[in-house]
Amino acid sequence: MTSRWLGIFLTLGLVATRPTFGQTDARLVAAVRLAQDGLPDSARAVVRRLMAATPSADSAYAEILYASAVVAATEYDRRIALRRVIVEYATSDWADDALLLLTQVEYANANPGGASAQAARLLADYPASPLVPVAAFWGARAAGDLRNGAEACRMVDLGLKAPGEDVELRNQLEYQKQRCSAIATQIADSATRASSAHPDSTTRPGPTPPPTKGFRVQVVAAPTKARADQTIAALKRMGIAAVVVKEAGFHKVRTAAFTTRAEAQAAIGRIRTKLGGKPFLVADK
Repeated sequence: MTSRWLGIFLTLGLVATRPTFGQTDARLVAAVRLAQDGLPDSARAVVRRLMAATPSADSAYAEILYASAVVAATEYDRRIALRRVIVEYATSDWADDALLLLTQVEYANANPGGASAQAARLLADYPASPLVPVAAFWGARAAGDLRNGAEACRMVDLGLKAPGEDVELRNQLEYQKQRCSAIATQIADSATRASSAHPDSTTRPGPTPPPTKGFRVQVVAAPTKARADQTIAALKRMGIAAVVVKEAGFHKVRTAAFTTRAEAQAAIGRIRTKLGGKPFLVADK
């Protein structure tokens, strides 16, 4: 099963986040190579031994859990492992990798809706991740398959704005930009024709969004209230007030609003130094 899945992965051109699916531990690199060479049982045995010998609180555990997803025997096991990384280790260096891999897995399994949703989550929760261009490509491709031109174009724009030197990836993003623009044009033309067919109908403009109030720093999207409370306490010790915003089942810890972007950016540096993770700026709406 694992060798077949890896073969499908390569056939579709799905992009591993780093060489050999991201592993930096030589033992995990060897395990993934065993799976690629057609020895998935041996690969999983290596990963299981490492998992059993590593406390779940150890910073290395997230990488091992991510590797277990790569060599998993079933799609169910693969998704469970990736979701554990995303939820339980949201501030680790592997959370964005897991989101990208889950995006690619969903696309490989003909689930563009799931792929688009996972890519959108990566782009929203980890905007400073180096994986943004790749996630934007797969998210835009999936959204385009769903004929959601606006969402596809939004993701492409985020990918093109992100720094990166991969010329081939930028070319792929530019192609998706042409595709999503064509979809958006087709949808607009269809709406215009429908409006012409019903001249009495009127389109009311949506509500005007409130002005920006300030800038906050999102510190973590915690899976539990207890985890969020721990983060708030740590911020308080740093002299930074924070609030919890509950969205999509997560407790998102955000600082009190800063008046200027510069103040918020300075806070990001302090928080990253003291608490680690991947804090990022959020503008109040």
